Amino acid sequence: MECWICGQPGTTGEHLIKASDLKSYFGTVSQQKPIYQNSEARKNLSIGSIKASSKLKSAARLCAKCNNQRTSAHDKAWSKLSSYLQDNLRTISKSGEVKLDKVFPGSIARDMKLVQLFFVKHFGCRVISDGVPINLESLSQAILNETEHPNVYISFLNVSAQLKHKYAGLTPIKAVNINGVSVFCSCAYIVGNLAVNIIYCTVENNQKVLKGAKKPSEMNKALSLGVL
Repeated sequence: MECWICGQPGTTGEHLIKASDLKSYFGTVSQQKPIYQNSEARKNLSIGSIKASSKLKSAARLCAKCNNQRTSAHDKAWSKLSSYLQDNLRTISKSGEVKLDKVFPGSIARDMKLVQLFFVKHFGCRVISDGVPINLESLSQAILNETEHPNVYISFLNVSAQLKHKYAGLTPIKAVNINGVSVFCSCAYIVGNLAVNIIYCTVENNQKVLKGAKKPSEMNKALSLGVL
């Protein structure tokens, strides 16, 4: 199988939820202290290693260069923002706003673009895994050229419901198709009380359907934290 980003042989798999997010949230995971995966196919599947388990990875394939070197800065930018949001979620919830200069001093525009590109990679892998009819060319070109994707919007939400157990997961991709091609898709990436809503939309005059989701160039000073 080819790497969907660059077309070279795909030899690696991407974690559906970033490994550092899982490690930070769940702590040490081992055969003696596993976490459990639930899906429509199988319930309570024991996972004894976050890094090694193929069950936590997308069916989409990437080459080692794209998965590591080419997208390393994207991963690091998201890790930095993710850590800040998780560490300050309660405080942020009171104001509903994150001053981005506290997270990315002197590099807001660049790093928020990299955060978007992290989710472009994540979304592309999910599109392949879920069989969503989207031309991947625009997604791969955004990553290869390290440019903002014009049709990918993200928003950040505090999942206010009290969780009985620690939880991380993904919502199914909801898609609107016209002539066999998806023109609107949405899905969420959730770790504990933090959710990231990802929207792909090629429809003009789309403010109502975006529900507060924005491109990185529209978040040049602060981002809003909604409540779900």
